[in-house]
Amino acid sequence: MSPEILTPHPHPVNRLNQGQSLEMSGGPRYPALYNAALTHPAIDNHAHPLLRSSCRSELPFEGVISEAEGAALTEDAAHTLACFRATRQLARLFGLGADASWEDVKRHRDGMDYEELCRLCFEKSGIEVILIDDGLGVSEMAEGYQWHDRFTKGKTRRIVRVEIEAEVSGVSLVFLGSELYTYIGYAENYEGVV
Repeated sequence: MSPEILTPHPHPVNRLNQGQSLEMSGGPRYPALYNAALTHPAIDNHAHPLLRSSCRSELPFEGVISEAEGAALTEDAAHTLACFRATRQLARLFGLGADASWEDVKRHRDGMDYEELCRLCFEKSGIEVILIDDGLGVSEMAEGYQWHDRFTKGKTRRIVRVEIEAEVSGVSLVFLGSELYTYIGYAENYEGVV
């Protein structure tokens, strides 16, 4: 490989990166990378379902930038680098000014029709297929996985959590090294098995 291939481009690829791209004046600097990054369909290989419209405000919006809970989420997360970046990207997505605050972004989002909001976000993301993990325990608040098809070219698929299915069936799954063993019954019946 030539050293030029290993040298990082000064403007990283990012579909929402203020319109910057890999294109140089004479065409793409790295044609293969340009082609892969900007022309191939994107697949979200581990998504969680969107909330139902009626539940869109049931969980703090800060949950998109942090896994914290309580005051750490609702009061502190807005002062993180993740929030600063999300504010800039969402303000641009929503057509707000460069000086928009996190609260401005939240107000704008809350005022949008929910389906319009979802469509806008999906259109700009380039995601064509979604693999949804709906095993989070909030199914009564979330849309079914097939509902998401309206925003993508491909069909949404459901990720089935093997451990949950096994638990429901009364089967214990145990990994020893790279081998998977199944036991009918409960794991506590098998001392020494981790």
